[in-house]
Amino acid sequence: SVGAVLTTLVAMMPSNFQAAAALSGVLDMELWSATGDPAQFVFNTQDHEEVRVRNPMAFIDSLQIPVILFAEPVGMDQFSRAFHKEAILAGKSCELKIVPGDHTTMVAPSVRQVIQWFQDQIENDVVKTP
Repeated sequence: SVGAVLTTLVAMMPSNFQAAAALSGVLDMELWSATGDPAQFVFNTQDHEEVRVRNPMAFIDSLQIPVILFAEPVGMDQFSRAFHKEAILAGKSCELKIVPGDHTTMVAPSVRQVIQWFQDQIENDVVKTP
């Protein structure tokens, strides 16, 4: 969803965040804005710059922290799979987990996995606790 888009964009900016988890995101705004329902967009999808600045796929080389992506097996997974593939090719730390369920029912099991992932990141000194 939109939260996952914002999460990945924030992971590309200098900040105090040390890792990020994104659930069920449309991480390719260019593709989605070209094929999605126009009623779902709150920006001008005909304006290339409007699409580009909202498109995590356009800035993968800017990833600055480890990212884990969660997606349901049908739906948003296409965006997460493509983002993951490009991030790995760019040498970025990015994991992908496909979680059973739909856009709503995949959230609870994903959050449980996110908590464990962050704990593992801390134990492996990937992220530092304050």
